[in-house]
Amino acid sequence: MQTPLLLNAPKSGVSKRTKLRILKKAFGIETWRTPGLECPWIAVHLPSARRIGKPYGVKPDGNVFDCISKVGRLLDEAGVTTYGTTERDAIRQLCHNVGIPLQL
Repeated sequence: MQTPLLLNAPKSGVSKRTKLRILKKAFGIETWRTPGLECPWIAVHLPSARRIGKPYGVKPDGNVFDCISKVGRLLDEAGVTTYGTTERDAIRQLCHNVGIPLQL
């Protein structure tokens, strides 16, 4: 299976924020920011989180908060939840952990 590095986003004229949105949508990545923490950005790979959470009652279309509330610790241990000082850092680490090749 061939996975696009940064999808088919144009190399110029597209902001880094737009590239992140494209990447997140294509690979099922959810992010959010929790102010006041040393690493305030959190990224979760939803397809992996749903797979890990299935035996614990997470539905195939469960949202990120359903996954975190039911199997948060397991997601941390499996590396499908990552943290960063920026959204980009959290996504970069997540992609490395779950095997999504990218160029950010």
